[in-house]
Amino acid sequence: EQAWRSIAASLILVFWASGSLQEGPRNLGAHFNNKVARLLTEELLNPKCFTQQLEDLACFWEVSDLLKEPKNQSMYSFCYKFEEDSFLQSCNLTVENTSRNTTLYTCFFQRQDISAFSPLEIKVFEGLSSNNTLYTRTIYVERLVFLDPPSNLTVHFMESSGQLNVSWQSPPIAYMENSIRYEVSISPEGYRPQRVESTSGQTYYLLNLKGGTHYTLAVRVKPNGVSYDGYWSEWSQEVSVAIPNGLKTVLK
Repeated sequence: EQAWRSIAASLILVFWASGSLQEGPRNLGAHFNNKVARLLTEELLNPKCFTQQLEDLACFWEVSDLLKEPKNQSMYSFCYKFEEDSFLQSCNLTVENTSRNTTLYTCFFQRQDISAFSPLEIKVFEGLSSNNTLYTRTIYVERLVFLDPPSNLTVHFMESSGQLNVSWQSPPIAYMENSIRYEVSISPEGYRPQRVESTSGQTYYLLNLKGGTHYTLAVRVKPNGVSYDGYWSEWSQEVSVAIPNGLKTVLK
């Protein structure tokens, strides 16, 4: 703890003297802001962190006061190190005023500073003193995966067997091809939505259809919790299909 404080103190002074705020990466993906908004609502721990493809990492937190002069130096210092490291690194924070009348502070990690399967220790200090610790958290990058939703959801009615063939395309999942699972949302018109978990890949067969009914389907994805874990993605775009009246089977 004392080593943290002494090294952090020098880093804070360097950060404060620099007087510059790092701009966030430009290629964050179409779903990045939605992921941030969801974690701000659902995640209790601070700073909140996630990775989209294991080669990126963002940690952030929100404060209730607007920063009146966004170009001035940050009042916070973000420091981190891996357990086996003997030195700290600092991250220049990106600062953004939000539409919720809050200020969002974000650290975008450099690619060379991201490593899975090793504990990453994080400390956020308030003001100029390393004695004022705001947040402390230890994370594992591979347990904080937040994938994009599946795409190209396709539904085919197979008249010969009276079933729906549901398929989709997975999001970018480098290194995790065999470590993810999907959940399919099935909403037959006039019935309560039903969720079915599918662990057999990118295809799902829906049986026991009710003739003359519209079905609306969507799918989402997350790591399976073995080697990798994280958050459920957003639901994919919905697809609807009408089942012919001729079917005699009923939905169970």
